[in-house]
Amino acid sequence: MHDLNDTPFLCKNYRNPWHLFNIVNGNMRTATSPGNALSTLDICNTLEKCEDDEKEHCKECKNDRLVYREAFDGVFCHGCGFFIDFEHQQIGYSKEWTISENLKLPSAFLDKKKCAVCAASRVLLKFADCFFCSRKCFEEWSSGTLKIQH
Repeated sequence: MHDLNDTPFLCKNYRNPWHLFNIVNGNMRTATSPGNALSTLDICNTLEKCEDDEKEHCKECKNDRLVYREAFDGVFCHGCGFFIDFEHQQIGYSKEWTISENLKLPSAFLDKKKCAVCAASRVLLKFADCFFCSRKCFEEWSSGTLKIQH
């Protein structure tokens, strides 16, 4: 799941922060910049199928994809969010629409989350803004037409 995808694009429907890395005089600095969500066909196909009202833009996009997508000259890993933007000579990462396993988030935050498939209270995996108790539940959700439980 952590292979760099060489055909990502920018989704014009969703904005999210990009965390950029700059090396100045041998020192690495980070900066946050507004950007569009990086996406791939796999991500879009998954979000188009889910019956989440917050992802209604994904269903609209299915009908006229070119209007909602912008070319991205770079590579993107939707496993961890790392990207290289060749056109603007930037390296960074974006956590939106990435898969995160073995979540290292404060327990106070995770205690309030439930699995989007079976509603289990212990979550270990996150994709976009959905949480899952296991890889099996994530795969079940991403392969079908399950309604997300809130």
